Amino acid sequence: MDSCLPFRGWRGAKLRFFAHAEFGKHGDWRNASTLGRASPGRGWGRSSLDDSVPGEIPSGGMFPNDGDCIIMRVTNRLTFQHISPMPLAPEFETALKNHSVELDGEVAQRLQAYAEAMWSWNEKLNLTRHTTWDLFVGRDLRDCLQLAPILDPGEEVLDLGSGNGVPGIPLAILRPDIDVSLAESVAKRASVLGEMIADLDLPVPVYSARGEDLLEDFRFSSLVCRAVGSIAKLCRWIEPHWSNVDRMLLIKGPKWIEERGEARHAGLMGNLQLRKVASYPLGDESDEEQGAIVQVWPKGRELPMKIS
Repeated sequence: MDSCLPFRGWRGAKLRFFAHAEFGKHGDWRNASTLGRASPGRGWGRSSLDDSVPGEIPSGGMFPNDGDCIIMRVTNRLTFQHISPMPLAPEFETALKNHSVELDGEVAQRLQAYAEAMWSWNEKLNLTRHTTWDLFVGRDLRDCLQLAPILDPGEEVLDLGSGNGVPGIPLAILRPDIDVSLAESVAKRASVLGEMIADLDLPVPVYSARGEDLLEDFRFSSLVCRAVGSIAKLCRWIEPHWSNVDRMLLIKGPKWIEERGEARHAGLMGNLQLRKVASYPLGDESDEEQGAIVQVWPKGRELPMKIS
């Protein structure tokens, strides 16, 4: 039997509630620091205008996972926090305007908080070369804004080789209706990602593990990645794990066509389909260089997503 923790909101306030969990497979409890942060009980609630709103989250139980069970042990700790708005940096507003990007106020604030946290950590650990608002909006955010509409509500998405958190963290901010997880094999980077996620109050697990290892035990609808490897390399990595992922969505630059040719020449595309599902200019509208979102999935598989 699952036990539940009640929460009640109050007028006009946005509340944060979450349960912290350790998890394992077949009762094999793992230290949370081994795989990263897991917060399957997190969620967001908003009170009504006239009355408080009851709600509940599970504090324990067993959840099916492809015939197996993920056993969850959750501490009965419930936290509420009022989210205070913060003004946008003028340089961020200018960059958004210059790149013709319009964002909801709260979304923009969260993206700003993420960028500032990333740049702060960048002084200690090399995470990114995009250290201006123009580069953040024109490169990092632009890619994420192209990827976000391709994902369906409720998808379980794994950001493979997350590095500095792009595209996973912006996706989680832009699309709170999907479940995003981050996989980063470099322990120091995974730790930093965990710190940023905690500071941003995002319901995003961070796994200090290789994506291929995660796919031994977990299933995702979409695997997304940027600047991790060539199409051929990614196809080799994922080849044994197609039963646990529906598709890959790869953020690629203008050389993706060459990479496709290399993958075909290596005999890696025989059982796979590849389709460009989005393209967009990498610089100004007049710039001839195009970025692309490339979808890869097994032949004969009917995808439930809207773009297949």
